[in-house]
Amino acid sequence: MKNNCSWGVEQFALVESDNIIAYVSCQIIQEDMWVGWSLRPDLCGLGIGKDFVRKCISRLIVLKKHYTKDIFLKVCSCNTRAIKVYKKLGFVHYDKFIRIENNKHTEYSIMKLSVK
Repeated sequence: MKNNCSWGVEQFALVESDNIIAYVSCQIIQEDMWVGWSLRPDLCGLGIGKDFVRKCISRLIVLKKHYTKDIFLKVCSCNTRAIKVYKKLGFVHYDKFIRIENNKHTEYSIMKLSVK
C-alpha cells in the first residue's frame, strides 16, 4: 500500500506499475478502527476479494501500531458478494442502519471483526 501526502494518513492506494488498483481507508474513531476499501471494477468477481481484504487488515494493524481491538466496517446490505467475503474472514453482523439516498431508503450493515 502506498501512503503519501496526496492521500493523507487515513487513506491508502494499492498501486501496481503506477496504476491504482484499489483504495483503502482507515479511521480510528473513539478507539475503534473503521475500514473501507474498494477494488477497481474490472478486478471484482475474480475471487481475489478475500485475499485483498485479509492483506489490507494485516497491513492496517501494523500501520496503526499493532491495533488489537475490534475492526468495524459498513456495507450496503444489498452487496451480498462483499458480505460473503467479510463473513469468510470472520466478520459478523453487528448492527444496521437506514440512510435516505436520492429519496430512497438504503439499508447498511455494520460488521465487526474481533482482532486477537
